[in-house]
Amino acid sequence: MQQNRESSSMDRRKADLSEPTLNDIKATGSCAEDADCVLQMFYPFREKLVTYRGYRIIGDNALKQNHRSVIISKIFYFIVVNI
Repeated sequence: MQQNRESSSMDRRKADLSEPTLNDIKATGSCAEDADCVLQMFYPFREKLVTYRGYRIIGDNALKQNHRSVIISKIFYFIVVNI
């Protein structure tokens, strides 16, 4: 699956919405809707973020290219208990 081009638009950057969401997945059929679990990888260095969730990405003593984030966009599991 790919992400929409809108996911990195300037409007989203100005609103500090650089993390991907479930709506950002490119419409290739209905993959996101059919999936029980959707995980997305996020690379804050590519987005040129100085900090991300409290971690320094760019600057002195920064993680730079060594940081990736896994985002759970959707998870649909439940346990059925027979009583």
